[in-house]
Amino acid sequence: LQVLNALLPANQVVVAHVNHHLRAQSQQEEQFLRQRCQQMGVRLYVDQWEKHPQHGIENAARQERYRFFAQVMHETKAAYLLTAHHENDLAETMLMKLLRTGDVTATVGIREARPFANGQLLRPFLRVTKKSLIEYARAHQLKWYEDATNHENMTLRNRVRHHYLPEWEQENPRMVEHLLKFHDQLTELLTMKDAIVTSLITKLVHNGQLDIASYQQQEPLIRRWLLYRWINDQGMFDLQEQRSHQIDHFLCNQQSPSSTMMISSDLQLIKNYQRAELKKVQNLPTKKQKVSGFMVKFDHWYTGPAGEQWGIFSHPQAHTIAEVWL
Repeated sequence: LQVLNALLPANQVVVAHVNHHLRAQSQQEEQFLRQRCQQMGVRLYVDQWEKHPQHGIENAARQERYRFFAQVMHETKAAYLLTAHHENDLAETMLMKLLRTGDVTATVGIREARPFANGQLLRPFLRVTKKSLIEYARAHQLKWYEDATNHENMTLRNRVRHHYLPEWEQENPRMVEHLLKFHDQLTELLTMKDAIVTSLITKLVHNGQLDIASYQQQEPLIRRWLLYRWINDQGMFDLQEQRSHQIDHFLCNQQSPSSTMMISSDLQLIKNYQRAELKKVQNLPTKKQKVSGFMVKFDHWYTGPAGEQWGIFSHPQAHTIAEVWL
């Protein structure tokens, strides 16, 4: 807000603030922000988020913030949403995504710009370190508030911030800088991949149908990229890696030029010599069963109708047959 105030007239800036009502300090923060915006002559929109879910509050809070930001953008016809994510936020997010998913598209972390609501979401400080921002604030005598829960280790981000990343920085003080470089290289590679796939899709797919002969001529990696785009772009199926190999084998099997394959409970892949297409099918009729909802407790065994046992545990259990990561 201070930087924008130095660059733009006050009537071109709008502030959107969400009071999450999760800490006593949030009331003090809102009051300070109201006074600051009034002094600067800047419009302020405040959202009071008081209906909290019992679980997944961190993700729910994020969804509420961006819902409100989109609402303010529409109301004010704003072209850009700016957030103050910085270089350390990017490094933390990249490590978190690597730990949680191992997916290359997720490991890119936070993007500097992307379409949002009726405009664009920009993060102008993504190449500025947290240390530099603090030095700037002190040099300009800016008051800021820090969430006390940032020092707790209850969330993965805080553990990455206070333990994992500092340990890596002991090995190499330029760790955050290297993660930023890695982010840039990944972004370039993914952009190039998207351009290749887009070009091929326009040549291989006509009216939603895939040209099988041209598909079979592609390298295995390229074929997998094409499958992800072709299937996911139609909004029918979230393609998983193992399933993609099965579908690829089905499409490349020349011994069976005409065949069908169910790739989900309601999505059928039809191969008809030169072409392949996806079709929605009606679910087979099943006996109606009354399903009652209930709250699942952690670290507690449940017994199913056939005598099987299952549960959701915070630590590995002995004698388990299978593990499912949520």
